[in-house]
Amino acid sequence: QLLPFELQNTVVSRVLQDITSMQQPYAAMTVGSLLDATDILHARPKLFMMPPSNDLGAFKSKYKNLFGMLEEKPKNVEEVGQPFGDADEILQSRKMFRNLYKDHDNKVDAQQYAEARMFDILIGDWGKHEDNWKWAGYKTKDGMTYRPIPRDRDYVFSLWDGMITYIADRKWGLPMGENFGHEINDVRSLIFSGLPADRRLLNELTRQDWQDAAEYIQSRITNEVIEKAVREMPTETYELSGKVIEDKLKQRVKDLKIYADEFYENLIFGGVEVVGSNKAEYFDVKRNDDGSVHVTVHDLKKGKKKGKNKLYERTFYPKETKEIRLYGLSGKDHFSIHGEANKSIKIRVVGGPDGDVIDDQSVVKKGGKKTFLYENGKSSNSSLGTEAKRVETWDKSLYTYDRHRFGFNRYLPIATIFYNSNQGLGLSAGVQFTQTKATKQEYSAKHNFSTLLTTENIKIFNYSGRYHHVLGRWDILLGGIYANQNSFNNFFGVGNS
Repeated sequence: QLLPFELQNTVVSRVLQDITSMQQPYAAMTVGSLLDATDILHARPKLFMMPPSNDLGAFKSKYKNLFGMLEEKPKNVEEVGQPFGDADEILQSRKMFRNLYKDHDNKVDAQQYAEARMFDILIGDWGKHEDNWKWAGYKTKDGMTYRPIPRDRDYVFSLWDGMITYIADRKWGLPMGENFGHEINDVRSLIFSGLPADRRLLNELTRQDWQDAAEYIQSRITNEVIEKAVREMPTETYELSGKVIEDKLKQRVKDLKIYADEFYENLIFGGVEVVGSNKAEYFDVKRNDDGSVHVTVHDLKKGKKKGKNKLYERTFYPKETKEIRLYGLSGKDHFSIHGEANKSIKIRVVGGPDGDVIDDQSVVKKGGKKTFLYENGKSSNSSLGTEAKRVETWDKSLYTYDRHRFGFNRYLPIATIFYNSNQGLGLSAGVQFTQTKATKQEYSAKHNFSTLLTTENIKIFNYSGRYHHVLGRWDILLGGIYANQNSFNNFFGVGNS
């Protein structure tokens, strides 16, 4: 029913129907039991059977005695008598993010969200995009703190055991999706759908914080907990796949700290974004002599002084982080960058539409300029030393924050075998590399390498490259070919005389 009418009852619909066999229909029951051993908020699904009731009318013969699961739905507090998790409000991700951008006194319990994401790694849930979360808000002295409520466990324990899914599961295959095995083939494809939210909500956590999150899940999800949870499935299902799922979970929980490290590496790839709100903030950035950069964000008092309320704090190290991007959003923010180092991390300051104060007196002795200012506020006040450079660009999107604007370098191998009477039996093989950059739309460069070899002694080596938006909106194309071939051209006559 999700397909257009013209594709229903075709081979396409049959293939999609077959793909649903990848899913474990009772996985949510096991997941609920596993989460009972943690402090992560969650719904508890229960299995029911549709009774052969006459109330079903014309649908009785089709739907009677069918299994189905029901679970409690976290709703807004005013709609229910007993709030889910005793929360003061329940929000969808879209509204929760809106509140984060509106007021810096609203925040997410980042450590518990990291623990929930490590749990997703354990059970192989690769579908945790933003709509698969709700948020329980609890009032604090100044604002709200939000705790995550994961939901919709459609892709837990996915079994990708066919030829097409095997190819799709390669690191160069689909960017999102992962077979549930004893080991994880690619952490990036497992977490990909949730990365826009992860990069925004988890940007203050260090590598050790991620190790702590993994250790928390390991301490709660013991072998006994796993065995009990898997047996929440119907007995018939357990006999088919329960023991295998048990063994996989036990192995994955042992390796969870390794996967936590890989998760962390994916979060910092291409740089880390520190985001303010639509209220005024004070960004205090110090370049340390060992190359590290210490970033703190405070509230900004009416007298334009740094407040006592610390909103963010983290030290970045050049071996891990190649770039830091500071986003003030709306509000008249203050950016202070200072300190001296031989080498340091590149910093991009994106002040926002209002008049900000940007003061950069830092010094980096090697490696060129390391502070780049993107500021289009007409009333902004800048005091820039020798280290800063103001960037003027045609791409207006670089003056705004978008949590979905990030990418990874990728590669795609391509190979074909062919035969024709002129060239003989041939093999064409190549690879495409795609590079990304935070300041480029879609990609920064593409490189294509290909080789063609045939039994008729034809040898062709080809390269083509495209560098994106090098001269303003203009791309630069490069190419080269080496050919040693015995080619044939068909002759169709001299034509009309």
